Amino acid sequence: MPELQKDDILQSVDKSWTLFLDRDGVINDEKHLAYINTWDEFSFYPGVLEAIKIFAQKFGRTIIITNQRGIARGLTLPENLTIIHDNLQSEVVKAGGRIDKIYFCGDNDDNSSHRKPNTGMGLQAQTDFPEINFTKTIMVGN
Repeated sequence: MPELQKDDILQSVDKSWTLFLDRDGVINDEKHLAYINTWDEFSFYPGVLEAIKIFAQKFGRTIIITNQRGIARGLTLPENLTIIHDNLQSEVVKAGGRIDKIYFCGDNDDNSSHRKPNTGMGLQAQTDFPEINFTKTIMVGN
């Protein structure tokens, strides 16, 4: 079987596909060697909201998976992370997009099964959305 090229894969994307997006450094400005601890510190990259609207039209599911080590280190309060994610969702919806769910790993241990690049958050998403087929997924991260 011939190897699929990137353009071939993108042409085959339809509602049976799932898009996994990292958060910091993909959706929003990443603070170098620091954490986004409050909504006031969160800033969307230019064009992201428009892109997520396009993704919602193309992909069956769009899911954010994000490492949030600041939780374990006591730098990010869980209630502030909830506010950040609620506001992120609200802004995406206002722009005509859709995020089906946001998963985060607040663990400090790199060996945690849920900490990217490990697969725990993706497997949790598949439990919540059994139609996710990992042969029809794209992960965008930094």
